[in-house]
Amino acid sequence: MLMKTGNKTTPVTAVKPTMKKRILHVIDNLGRGGAETLLVGIIKALPDVAHEVVMLNERNEFKNELPQGLTIHCLRFTKKYQLLTACFRLRQIIKTFNPHIVHSHLYWSNVITRLSTPKETQLFFSNHCMQSFEAFKNPLLVHLEKLTYHRHHTLISVSQAVEEDYKKYIPIKGKTHVLHNFVEDRFFRTASQTGSFDLLRCVGVGRMTEQKNWGFLVQAFSRLKDEEIYLDIYGQGPLLQTYQQQCKELGLKKLVFKGVNEQLFDLLPTYDLFVSCSLYEGHPVSVLEAMAAGLPLLLSDIPVMYEAAKEAAFYFNLDDEMSFIKQIVELKNNRHLLNLSAMNAKALVHADYTKKKYIESLLNIYHL
Repeated sequence: MLMKTGNKTTPVTAVKPTMKKRILHVIDNLGRGGAETLLVGIIKALPDVAHEVVMLNERNEFKNELPQGLTIHCLRFTKKYQLLTACFRLRQIIKTFNPHIVHSHLYWSNVITRLSTPKETQLFFSNHCMQSFEAFKNPLLVHLEKLTYHRHHTLISVSQAVEEDYKKYIPIKGKTHVLHNFVEDRFFRTASQTGSFDLLRCVGVGRMTEQKNWGFLVQAFSRLKDEEIYLDIYGQGPLLQTYQQQCKELGLKKLVFKGVNEQLFDLLPTYDLFVSCSLYEGHPVSVLEAMAAGLPLLLSDIPVMYEAAKEAAFYFNLDDEMSFIKQIVELKNNRHLLNLSAMNAKALVHADYTKKKYIESLLNIYHL
């Protein structure tokens, strides 16, 4: 091609359009959970990448938050005997989409993806939870993990605690990274300073499951009836009605299970203290969100909580109900401690858990 400039004719090299990188994401479903929220955040943060999503089942609670035009496939995998059929369907999707990268999340998605992805395609699989409490309680699933995990696969764990837990069962074969979860930008707010010194308004966030251990707080608050301490817990799950019934039977009026609220980024700053009593976690996004909102933290003393919040939080012993009661009463009566915790939490989340830092780290892992 020639371009005439004045009296000269200058050759012009045609500029080839840059081809978008293609990433295929595989996940069990898009229900409201930490792994699912993380995936949606990644897709929205990388608009210059061509994304497709494969779900094992049809549950999708993020329909209104996903980019328009995003292709979502469903493998209709609901029973373990459908494993080979799911693998066949995923292989066809991979062949058609021809991704540069395949990235899977959660146990069954990881297994199916590793069985389906050609060796020449980069495959990353994320471990979001303490598998010793979940899939690896079944020896057959441990064996299946060992059989499907190979040296050319890259493992990404959401915390050091999760990686160490995984290594107790599965020898590390290929590259591995620890990449902590991030907080969406909308949670970075200034905490309300209007709280009364005469009472303490607390908040908890998480699914109504045994893992989150909300029954511990129900029992603890039955012994805090004379204190001006209030707790609202947001989330849903199979144990919601059980907990609500327990509160009714115990006459608890200062502990309320509020169900789902999708405006937590606005609600969190209206409280004085964030509380979590989880038995185990992968890397708790709800804790990071509370830190970003400027809330002090009172957390169960499990290793991953220390990894996430470090010295910015207060901790209590899950085996000793009085440990929690003494801590929360002391915090109610000492606003200086609350303000110090909030300040340290805010500084930590800005340093370690921003979405910008996470995406930069992920792209380095992807080599994009």
